[in-house]
Formats: sequence, C-alpha cells, structure tokens
Amino acid sequence: MQKQLFSLLEGNSLSIDIGNYQIKIIEGRQQLQQIKVKQAWQMNTPADSYQDGQIINLERLREVIYSHISKENIKAKNVVFTLDSTSVINREILLPPAKPKELESMLEYELHQHMPVDLKEYVVQKKIIGETEVDGIKKIKTLVTAMPKIIVENYIQLANNLYLKPKALDVHFNCLDKFLGLKGSINDKRQLNTSTLVLLGIGHDSIQLTLMEEGKHEFNRLLTIGSKEIDLNIANSFNLTLQEAQDKKHRIAPIYEEAEDITMNIVIEMVRNTVDQWINEIDRVFKYYTSRSAGNRIEGILLYGGGAKLNGLSEYLENYFDIPTSLIDKVSDVCCEGIEKEFQVAEFVNAIGAIIRR
Repeated sequence: MQKQLFSLLEGNSLSIDIGNYQIKIIEGRQQLQQIKVKQAWQMNTPADSYQDGQIINLERLREVIYSHISKENIKAKNVVFTLDSTSVINREILLPPAKPKELESMLEYELHQHMPVDLKEYVVQKKIIGETEVDGIKKIKTLVTAMPKIIVENYIQLANNLYLKPKALDVHFNCLDKFLGLKGSINDKRQLNTSTLVLLGIGHDSIQLTLMEEGKHEFNRLLTIGSKEIDLNIANSFNLTLQEAQDKKHRIAPIYEEAEDITMNIVIEMVRNTVDQWINEIDRVFKYYTSRSAGNRIEGILLYGGGAKLNGLSEYLENYFDIPTSLIDKVSDVCCEGIEKEFQVAEFVNAIGAIIRR
C-alpha cells in the first residue's frame, strides 16, 4: 500500500507483481510524466508458495525471484510490490467538509463503524477521492484500504531476503488509478478522463473490475473467477497438461466466430461457457452502477491482464454489452528502453502503475 512518507524513487526500480499463477517484474523509472521501462519479465509462481495475496512459502518465492535477478544482472535496489487479495478491505466513507485534523478524527470514528475487524491487526491507508452531494449536502468521498499486517510484514521480509530496499506495497486498484492518471493517450485516445470507463483485469483466478468516472476512482470489485477454469476444462477434456491446454486456448479462432474445424469449435464452446460466466458476474456490477442514478452509464471497457489475450474476447464482450471494448495496447507515456522481446503493456499494467509514486 502506498504510504505518504515514501519519497520519489531515484533511478531505476524494480516493480514486482506477484499473483497466484505468475510473477511479473519490470525494471524502470518515472521520469516526469513518462514511465521508462528498461526490462520486463514473467515467470510462473512456484506451486504452494502464494495464494490470494498471502506469502505461504517465503523461501521458495525468494529463490525463484532472486535467481532471476541474479541471472539478468539487475542492479536496481529499490523495490515496490503490488498485490490484490480478498483479505484487503476497501470502504468508501462520506464525511462532511472539514479541516484536515477534524476529518481525521471523524474518520477514526467511522472506521470502527464500517470495518467489523480488529483494526490493530491491519495497516490502514486513507485517500480522498473526490466530492459528492447527498440530499443536496456536500460530502467528501474518502477511500479507506485496510491490509492485514501479516501480509505487509511478509512482503517486507521478502524484500530484505532479496537484498532489496522496500519502498512501497501497493494494491492493484491504486496502481490502476495512477496508470490512468498518465497524461498521454491509451490506444491513441486522449479523452479518457471525460468518460465513465470500466477496466477489467482478467487474471488466472480473479477479475479486477474498476470503474472510473471522469478520471476519478468510483469503485472496484474483485471477482473470484478467471481464466483458470478455461485451462482446466480444456486439459480435462483432451487429457492435456495445463501448459498444453493454455497453448491450445491461445491457438483458437476468435471466440465470436464458428470455426471449420470440429475440435476447435469444441474448444471455442468451452471458452465461451466460461466467458459467459464472467459476463454474468460483470453484468451484476454494471446493473448495480447504472441503478444508482438515472444518468449513470458506462461508455467504454478496457481489458488488461494475461487472460485478456483470448482471441476475440474484446469483440465478444462488446457484442454482449453494446459498449466499446478494447485491449490496452498502446500507452503513449510508457516508453520501452532497449527491450528486445515484444513488450505487451496489458500484461504489466499493475506493475507499471506501482512505479508511479504520487
């Protein structure tokens, strides 16, 4: 979680995004409004070492990350981590306008009303995200995030064991806010801060849904579904390993089309069945948002994450929701410096956002 006492990072830093399935690392730096990415890597998360934001086997994680840092001769010592977890609590609290000290006092009281946990066991961060009106009365919207101390302590220990200097522990939705706060264009479109957008991070076993109104965070939901079900269904149906199932999944025709090959059509149907489950969960959140006010409508959907690379996924979602949908592809303020292999921004959105310190 970002802390205000952290100073801006100088020189290149490592940004590490550990997930249940993959670890994503970038080496780079923030230079004015641009993010300079020097290197980017992905590797599989060791089995039984990490689950839902919790480090289960610290030594196993350390070994695979340290081995990679040594192999690539990485010199950066500052590290920022980013994560997502169902154990992280997010609450939006409305407060009347007041001076900072008064707001802090009111917030302390409200925290105990809104968070039914022992706050002594959590690291709590607060962030003012805007203003609103309730029955004609002005309110300050404050986003409160509480992360279990055990998670924070384990990440600090991991950084120390990697001989790195821990500078921040961030959460995905905050990284996304910062990523969208870059001043340039995404997919050659610049007016994103005037629209209501939904960002869908399609992960291995979860989907991060974040809704932004005119460039400001409105709310986020972590849906406990993902692309893992597709891989398992294909592997079980064709007696394949999970890696072979993933390869087969990435070779299919667009999922909005019918293929000439019978076997491919079977795979496409499996993919569609899972994507339809995603749509049901996403649609519930959409209906919740649009029902809150007569003027609420979603104007665009942006996809990112490894699961978003399904052939034809953006078109399939666009056809269902009748909302322009695209994969995050080009970001003008993300500059790659000497990366030899193809760098897919959509895979590293959270890691890029974590490097931005503000």
